[in-house]
Amino acid sequence: MTVNRDLKSDIQATNNLIIQGTKHILSAESWLGHNKNCGIIDYLLLKGESIEGLVQKSGRSKSGVIGHIEHLKNAHGLSISKNNNIFKIEYYSYRLNKSINEEYFKELIETEIPTIKKYSLIKLEKSSKEIMWVSISTKAPNIDNLEVQYLDYEKNFAQSLMNKETGEFVQFGLGFKILSIRKFLSE
Repeated sequence: MTVNRDLKSDIQATNNLIIQGTKHILSAESWLGHNKNCGIIDYLLLKGESIEGLVQKSGRSKSGVIGHIEHLKNAHGLSISKNNNIFKIEYYSYRLNKSINEEYFKELIETEIPTIKKYSLIKLEKSSKEIMWVSISTKAPNIDNLEVQYLDYEKNFAQSLMNKETGEFVQFGLGFKILSIRKFLSE
């Protein structure tokens, strides 16, 4: 039984797995401390699954699966959506104070904005012509099969990017050209 959980830690750990796109592991303990069939349900809900699929893959009864979904909501503070009979754990943004479904999450990643802000994603071209993505003060999923590098807002590199626009050149290290700025979790 789960007692005295740190809900914020559970939500953050879940968000990190959603961003990483972690595949489910059918025999391991989950990040929430559940093992066996409940751990399987936890991992399956990261990608989304029907009740029937959760029952079949976890070995739990339908009422056991439904009970576990309620447990995830109440004891771990997770947001679980149901769309077209598919249950899925959703990313929760404390800054926006809401859950973000997969479609809206993709929209935020694809929406171009003119100026770099905190919580935005930035596509940079190094002087070597190598392309890289960075995010300021938030973890982000891979883009264009490239890992997005997290930048601490307080650090010099992040500060040198703030309020710059697409096409500008940033004098930091060997220099970077800003190719694209995406909204992601910025205002």
